[in-house]
Amino acid sequence: MICLTNNIMSHYQIRDTDAADWRHPVDHMEPEEDPTSELAEALKAVVLWLVRNDNDLPSHIGARCIVLSVALGIDGMSYAEIGRRAGITREAVRLMAKELEDNYGLRSSNSRSDSTRKRCQEARQESLGL
Repeated sequence: MICLTNNIMSHYQIRDTDAADWRHPVDHMEPEEDPTSELAEALKAVVLWLVRNDNDLPSHIGARCIVLSVALGIDGMSYAEIGRRAGITREAVRLMAKELEDNYGLRSSNSRSDSTRKRCQEARQESLGL
């Protein structure tokens, strides 16, 4: 405790709990989100999906690019046409589109609807006797 005395003989005491409040308005502001970092993360995820395997042929990467463009509505190519151009099967292209949908929620316009998928699954199980 510190005692200060002035000429009038008044005593003032400064306690440890007495402190100047030097807070700045910035101390109470929330940090702003950087939208470029979110875009960078999205682009990184897309590129990683496109080139996901080291042993992929350039034709597989090209097929994934076209599948992505179909999912984004840029192109309207069928899975069979994508497969022919890339030199892979239609089923491989369908699996690429399914992977894109499962991982990122981007459904291709060529993709089956949920009700059609369910009916096909039920028919497949029925034919196998399950």
